[in-house]
Amino acid sequence: MRLNRVGILGSVLALAVALGAPTVVRSADVQDWRVRMEQLAATLSRVLLDLSSAARFNAPGNRERVLHDVETLANLAHDLERKDKPQADPAMDWLLQSLRSDAREAQSALREGHTAYARAALLNVAEGCISCHSRNDEGVMFPSLTHVTNDPTLTPLEHATLLAATRRFQDALARYRVVLARGLGLRETVEWQQTSGTALALAVRSLRSPELALELTDAIQANPSAPSVMHELATAWRGDLFQWSNEPPVAGAVDHASTLLDRAESLLERARVAEQRGPVPGVAWVQLLRSSTLLHDVINATPQDTRMQQEAFHLLGQAYELLGVADTRLLHPRYYEACVKVRPATGTARECLVRHVAALRRAYALQDVEAPVVPDPLDALPQRITLFPDEVQRRILGLWRLTRQPAPRLPPAPPG
Repeated sequence: MRLNRVGILGSVLALAVALGAPTVVRSADVQDWRVRMEQLAATLSRVLLDLSSAARFNAPGNRERVLHDVETLANLAHDLERKDKPQADPAMDWLLQSLRSDAREAQSALREGHTAYARAALLNVAEGCISCHSRNDEGVMFPSLTHVTNDPTLTPLEHATLLAATRRFQDALARYRVVLARGLGLRETVEWQQTSGTALALAVRSLRSPELALELTDAIQANPSAPSVMHELATAWRGDLFQWSNEPPVAGAVDHASTLLDRAESLLERARVAEQRGPVPGVAWVQLLRSSTLLHDVINATPQDTRMQQEAFHLLGQAYELLGVADTRLLHPRYYEACVKVRPATGTARECLVRHVAALRRAYALQDVEAPVVPDPLDALPQRITLFPDEVQRRILGLWRLTRQPAPRLPPAPPG
């Protein structure tokens, strides 16, 4: 997995912006929340500096400070979990739990020498917030981070990413168009794919605009130095974007969550077929981004419907997994984990656990471990995860134990 400075800058900054949304709770709670968020922002600023350089992150002299900052992130997330949230967002608890979990996992990975994965875990701190919350232009700005966004040493690509992270979406897209049209800072094909994927997600998910997304494909196609695979991808994206632009508008308040779920699943299945038949990976990104957007809408619209939430998490994991290199922060294992937790005593939870472990094994580049052949493969799971770091093993075993619990008894049907 490639960990570039652009992704680090944008992802880490985005968490502070995403969690600083407008508030609807008591004024005393508002003030306390803002104080905690300022502390979180200050810690993220220090983490940002360390993540921006592999040499700095891996320097023995910085190890204790990095560990201390990661522990601070975990403790702040734990504290914020227990407080009244600034808005009625059903994803907020899960995001904070993921933040704490990722920080603890980064601590464990650092202590055991898995520095590359520790950096990836820290990137996950912010990426979940980008996916779930960067769909509008609301959010609190943190003064402690403005000096980073105005840094004259930033490259055009880094500047674009920071503008996106601080919710200046239109300005960010304008910068991304320039970057793609001129190939600024893009050397390898994977850099082109990740950058165009980030920009496409901004247009499709954050602004929900096929027109702005088409302008990005125009920029790619106008650049003769862009890799040939990017011209193929731009052509495929344009077809899906034109189809989207011709669809009738949907009134969100009228559209029931089940309808959104059906539509998201349909887009996901079409994307799966397109990826299998397409000339290059990534041809279905527009459909996958649209599907994930609808699935996030379902989650936000159904805070009390665990069945609907589980199905949305299950599909989100698959959508992000199909996004491939565009899922630069490995979000799909997180959604599979959420799928297990929301309704653990179900067949869907068991399937999500299998997908979760497989995704983590690929992320750690670990071989499968031989285990006794048993009728139920999950029975042998504890023997098959022994190569993972201790913290990851504990988390997987916790999910595994949840799936072993009996399903709750349903109330008896009324007589007659």
